[in-house]
Amino acid sequence: MPSIFISYRKQGVDKASALHLAMDMRESLGQKAVFLDEQLGLGRFEDQLVDNLQSCRAMLAVIGPDWNRRIAELQNSGDWVRRELEAGLQRRLLMVPVLVDDAPLPRESDLPVSLRKLVDYQVVHLYPQHWKDVVSTLIDELAEYLKLPKQQVGVPAIPNLSGDWFDTDGVHLRLDHRGENLEISLLNNWGQVVGGGSATLSGNQIRFSIRRPDYGPGTGTATVSPDGRQISGAVQYAMQRFGFSISKR
Repeated sequence: MPSIFISYRKQGVDKASALHLAMDMRESLGQKAVFLDEQLGLGRFEDQLVDNLQSCRAMLAVIGPDWNRRIAELQNSGDWVRRELEAGLQRRLLMVPVLVDDAPLPRESDLPVSLRKLVDYQVVHLYPQHWKDVVSTLIDELAEYLKLPKQQVGVPAIPNLSGDWFDTDGVHLRLDHRGENLEISLLNNWGQVVGGGSATLSGNQIRFSIRRPDYGPGTGTATVSPDGRQISGAVQYAMQRFGFSISKR
């Protein structure tokens, strides 16, 4: 069973950051070392979540703008994010609040009593411009604490990424992949190009620049999944930072 459980809100930046974090951690610690509920198989999802909650040894609580915006939902004892965090705290796991997109750690008074000890744990701040460095350090610390062997990471072979891609909010992109270069087109609901940019590939890592009509120019980094059907990363637009995850259709 996985040693590390990632808890997150399934929306927007929070979901994209959790997917990106899981992808990077699996690359270094192995696919089976990290649990994220997007990998649930057949059967009752509650049984599978409970099994993983009972067997993991560390929990990462990804806290972003959507987590804080929906903080009132934690007052519901049936809320799954609350149940996950309660299980981690009750089992006295290593708890790591991971703050993304400038999200603050919630105030103790805003949390139900059962979750207030979460604020006692050392937090990790994840910013797009320092993503790889911070995640690498986090992976090293978790590997040492949990006595997990790190994988020998070679240069992965990435399938051709050309095609239509959509992010978690339904934004449509088209990628044209040639060698180590990517051309990015941002499309509106009618299939018209309204922005775009370019990127370079190094193994499964992407560095890119892009312009959106709503945010202007931006730069970022991302990781490609082994099957070449998901790209998760982070992008900086002037004063705005976002995590993202896009999937190939």
